[in-house]
This record gives sequence, C-alpha cells and structure tokens, in this order.
Amino acid sequence: MNSEARTIKVAVLVTYFPSLSQTFIALQLAALTRIPGCQLDIYSFGPAGDKQWLPKGTEFLLDEVPVHYYDERVKRVSKLRRYLYILFRKPRALIQYVFLGDRPERIKTAVNDHFFLANTENADIVLCQFATIANKLVQYRKYHLWDGLGHLTCAVRGFDISRTDLKTAIYWEDMFSHVALFLPVCEYFSKQLRALGCSARIALCPSPVNTSLLQEKAIKMKVGSSLQLLSVGRLVEKKGIDVALKSCQKLKASGLEFFYHIIGEGPLLDSLKALSKKLDIDDVVKFYGALPSNEVMAFYESVDLMLVPSKTAANGDSEGIPNVLKEAMAVGVPVVSTRHSGIPELVLNRETGFLCDEGSEESLYAVLRDVFDDRESLPVIIDNARQKVLSEYEPDHCARELFRVFVELMSDSKRGSYVS
Repeated sequence: MNSEARTIKVAVLVTYFPSLSQTFIALQLAALTRIPGCQLDIYSFGPAGDKQWLPKGTEFLLDEVPVHYYDERVKRVSKLRRYLYILFRKPRALIQYVFLGDRPERIKTAVNDHFFLANTENADIVLCQFATIANKLVQYRKYHLWDGLGHLTCAVRGFDISRTDLKTAIYWEDMFSHVALFLPVCEYFSKQLRALGCSARIALCPSPVNTSLLQEKAIKMKVGSSLQLLSVGRLVEKKGIDVALKSCQKLKASGLEFFYHIIGEGPLLDSLKALSKKLDIDDVVKFYGALPSNEVMAFYESVDLMLVPSKTAANGDSEGIPNVLKEAMAVGVPVVSTRHSGIPELVLNRETGFLCDEGSEESLYAVLRDVFDDRESLPVIIDNARQKVLSEYEPDHCARELFRVFVELMSDSKRGSYVS
C-alpha cells in the first residue's frame, strides 16, 4: 500500500463513545492510529461514555485522539448566533431543506448539527459508523446545509440494513448517490446492498476483535460431566435468548447436567427472567447484567460452549457477525450458533463451530446434545476456529485493509474516475 506519504484526515462519526455494545469501533480506531499517514478525529452525537467500556489496549484513545462531543460543541455558541448564522449565510439551503426535504430533522437539530459538523469539512474521509448517521449527512449535503468536502463513507451493520422500519427511514437511493464507499461487515450485507440497487463502491469491512488479548487468554478444552453454557449480548429479540432458554428446558428434561450463564442487559431482561422461571429452569440459569469486555473474558475460562442463537426479529432486525463468536473462537471455546445472516461466513458447520436452524429450540437442542455426546471431534474444530479468527479479524489487519481502501478512493478521485 502506497499512501504517497500524504496524511489522510479521517473524521469518524459515532452515536456514542465509548460504548459497551460497540467495542469493535474502539478496536478499529485504535488500530487506525497505528497506521502512518492516518489522522483521526472522533465525533460523538451522544454524551461521553464511561472509560471502562473501552477494551484493553484502547484506553489511550480518550487521551491521544481528539474526541468532539455534540453537547459540548453546540453549547460553545449561543443559540441565537447559531440561528442567525444559518439564516444569513444559508437561507436558501435552510428553506429548501425544511420545505422540500423528506421528513427533515427539526430546525433546532439541523442548526445544531451544522455547527457540530463544521470541523468535519476539513476531513478527507468522513466515516459514518452507522447508516443512520450517514443518512442524516446525505440529506444535509443534498440541500447544502452541510458541504463537507471529504469522501462520505458508511459502515453497514445489521441494525442499518435489516430492520423494516429503517428500510423506509433511510433514503437508500439518496445514499447510493452521495456516499462514496459502503463498508458492510459481512458479505451477506454486500449482497443486500446490491439488491437494494447500490452501484457505488463496496468494500468488506469486518469488525475486529481484541486478538492480542484473546491469544493471552487461550484456554485448554475441558471435558466434564456437566455443560457450562454462556451467552453474551444485548437482550433484544434478535439475540434469540428465548430460544436458548426453551432448549435448556429440553436439556433439563433429558437429564443432562448444565448451567447457563447470560451476560447482558436490554429491554427483554425482565421477560427473559420470567420465561426462565416459567420453564422451571431458573435454578440452572443466571443473568449477570452488563459487564465490561475485560470481565467477560474471565468467563471464557470456565465455560464449555458459547451459545449465540441469533434470529431475525419481528421488525426484520438481524445480526451481522456477532463479535462474541469471534472472541470465543479465538480463545478456544467451541461455538454453537444459527444459520442466520453473515454467521455462516464465520462458523462453518462442524469445521469451525456448530450451526442449527434459527428460531428452533428443537434444532438447537439436537446440536447441543450432539456436541456433548461427541466431544472427541472438538480439538480440530477449536483449532480451525482459532486460526480463522486470528487471521481474518485481527485489528491491525482489518485497519490496514480499511486504510488501503481509503487511499484507493482518494487516488481514484484525483484521476477523475470517481466524483464525490
């Protein structure tokens, strides 16, 4: 990769920073800072998060990388001055946006966003970590409320492209016209973008995991008379924890000794606890709530299987490739997941893990029984899984590939083959 010794300024736009559920963003950004010629600024639309949510080795981001928080930036300028500036400098743009824009933001939000995004106009690359953020910028650019000069790029995850409500809330046709580069986290989402009509540049951008820490945590497989299960994630419908609980009821009825550890918080916490009690398995299930990623690592040493029973939610919300699968595979914990979204790209059935049908407690139960009854095949599967994650999802590797695409984008635009 030749960056022609030129510094590329990258403005990264996030919803919250740091965030417990978005440790992959911190890992990606930390790795980008290690690339010569890459200069980062982080813009968070939400308030500052707790530093404890930063994964080990990325804590320096808050000290060494400029992080701009929405509330702090917009409060520096008086409200009246903000309005007067827009009215006198961009009256036509504001009127067009308000009266011609499709479901525009409130005027107050649009004006505040204008001031918050002002500094990003000096960036070469504007990286939106979610399509909802890019959608907002595209509408601002369309009506000239934000005239950022940098190439607009957009990461695409399950939240962005699978939910039926967002398929109408996000103006994909406008996105395809104004976004220079789409960065789906898995090939499954690349195909979905094409199906929606995307003719813009697409480059795969997998979410990395903390491979250096995971290698240190590598464990030896345990063979015991009981089965220790672990699930980690936000407790929402697409995580499929309800299916796992129903499978556990079948495990208990079969006489198999097990315990199911569930780490995470979310809107379904209370209902899942109630379901556990209703199924009469609350004596072998424990909910721990949210834990920092570094504490989650300790659980890997004492469990036998990582259970990721992902499914499509009623509103269409789907996973990409859950990072907990990658983490477990890297440390040597066998994984059981579902044939859902991009998961089969990582978990090859009986090669790097085990797959069952999504949304089926019978299928999940059958796989769990098979794994428990035939553990002789696990060492080869564990080794295959570890090698796949360490080679494909290492942060520096992922960051180099991402930066290479940025360099190509900049070079192509200079040659006239691409116009932002």
